[in-house]
This record gives sequence, structure tokens and C-alpha cells, in this order.
Amino acid sequence: MELGPRLRALWSAPSLDAMLAAGVDPASDPALALRAAQLRSLRHRRRLAGTLEQLVHASEADRRPGVSAALPIAREGISEARDSVLALAGALRRSEAVDARGVALAQLLLGDARSVLYTDASRGAVEHEVRHALDRLGAASPR
Repeated sequence: MELGPRLRALWSAPSLDAMLAAGVDPASDPALALRAAQLRSLRHRRRLAGTLEQLVHASEADRRPGVSAALPIAREGISEARDSVLALAGALRRSEAVDARGVALAQLLLGDARSVLYTDASRGAVEHEVRHALDRLGAASPR
């Protein structure tokens, strides 16, 4: 593969993730296909799963006063959607093939400071977004 798509996949990962999450066919662009393969890799999915699990644990931990450089999380929303967040983490950890769209949605949830995981959103917003990622992943939704 030529260097152009590799560099674009590296430098433009967030915008490529947004395109995949929106349902753009990865075969339509070499950089998009490369990014989809990166997202679908078991290594990357396990990293996302670990981060989701850490968010659940952090949402349940006692709040400690003080200054932190960590991005604040939407504790209530994450706690409310605990089972679905853990189901998404479990689906990402499984070795079977998954749809890149679902992984891209999970990536955007975790990587965008404006996502419902980090902002005060309406009640049920975290649950809704996590279930959407689960559905697009091709994993069974817990209900």
C-alpha cells in the first residue's frame, strides 16, 4: 500500500472514524479501509474494552476532592448504563469479526470529550449511545 493512505489514516483518524460511524463504506477509500482494519483489530478493540471497563469502575468509585487533569466523566449516566457499557466491552473483547461501524462508534464515544460519556446529557443518553454502538457492532444487546 502506498504511503498516502497510511499517513491519512494516521493523521485523520478522528474524521475517518466519524465517516465509518456514519456508515460510509470502507471500500470507498484506501485510507478508510485501512482505518477500518485498524479499528477491527483485536488489539485495538481490547484497548477500547479496557477503557470502557475503567469508566464503569470510575463511575462507581468514591469521589475524592482535589484537582485532576483527567477528563470528568458522566458518572450518573455511566452508572445507569453499566450493564450495557460492560456488554459493549465484552463484545469488543470477543475474537469474532465485528463491523467497523460499531467499533468506530465506540471509539468516538471514548475519544470525543463532547460525547455523552463526559458531558451532562439527558437521562438515558449514555444507554442509548452504547446500545447503538452494540447494535452496529453486530453484538447482541443485553435486554
